[in-house]
This record gives sequence, C-alpha cells and structure tokens, in this order.
Amino acid sequence: VKAVDIRQCGEPTQLLDTAEPLAIAMQVPLWSSGSRWEPACLRFDADSAEWSSQGVSISGDVAQGTNNVTCLSYFAKGAYTIGFLPTDEPKNALPSLETGTGLVQTSTTLMGVLIICCCAAQIYCCHACRLRNAFPKDMENAVDELDERINHEDGITSWPAHSISLDLGPQRASAQAAPQDEATPSGTLMVQGGE
Repeated sequence: VKAVDIRQCGEPTQLLDTAEPLAIAMQVPLWSSGSRWEPACLRFDADSAEWSSQGVSISGDVAQGTNNVTCLSYFAKGAYTIGFLPTDEPKNALPSLETGTGLVQTSTTLMGVLIICCCAAQIYCCHACRLRNAFPKDMENAVDELDERINHEDGITSWPAHSISLDLGPQRASAQAAPQDEATPSGTLMVQGGE
C-alpha cells in the first residue's frame, strides 16, 4: 500500500480533469497462479470504505510476472495498492487447447457409424436366413423323389405339376404332356428322343 497526499502551499489540492494524471510507481505482489488474473491499480475510497478501480488505471500493458507498474490517478490524495482482478482471457499466454473435445467427437462419431454398420449386418443376416428357410423342406425331398419317379426303361416320367422343367439340349425331341387329372397333383410327360 502506498499513501499519496499532494498539497499546494500546505493545503489539500484537487487535480483538474484536464490535467495529466498523477503517475505513481507501484510494486506488484506475487502473481496469482494461473493466467486468468491481471493486476489492477486500486484506490481506497474513504466514503464507501472499500477499494475501487474507478479513476485509476495501469499505464500500458503488463506482462505476466512483471514486478513494477505505474498507476495513473486523477486523485491528489489517497491510499493505493495493486490487486488482481479476473480476466476473460489470459494475457501473454498461449491459448490453451482443450484436448478432449476433438477426441470425444471423433470417437462418438466412429461409435455411431460402427453401431449402424452392425445393425445393418444383423438385418442382412436375418433377411438371408428367412430367405433360406423360405424354401419348403419338400424341395429337398422333391429331388430325391424325382430320381425315384424316373423310369428309364419305358421313358415315362412322373413330375409334380408345378415343377415341370425340361432341357433337351442339342437333341431334337418331341414332348407331349398328358392331360392332368384335377384330383392328382402331378402330370405325366412322355419324352421320346430322336436323331
């Protein structure tokens, strides 16, 4: 704390607003830890009985760790000190990087994509299983029955009505389907090969 009392001919004096401010050299106490604080000149206001920064300021910019500053005041009498006030941005410090922000966003995005891919794969597998099970079990038996129904000796083949398929390849052939009885689910097909 530094007390200042300027008198003119032994009488208290008042500085005019047009006059240059009074320059008071002050020593800065130990800086607060962290860079979110800045030094400020304070004057004790006897009327309100508290420290105030009104009417006083620091000359120029103050780098962190500075030991001496110059306070500018328009008051000829008062007690002055240096205090620390919070600041929005740190002075003369590198901007701090919030390290977790980008990593959290990236990992959240990747997890979302991974979950969507897993759900799509599960839906595809379920759909494929349903299609595979959609073929009747009789289809497997139909192949076995087909071998049993073919009688190679007389050339007569019995096929289920809904599954007649014939490929004769390069041979010339004539095919004739027998009329189907509505009571029987299969028809008879006569195949005769020729040259």
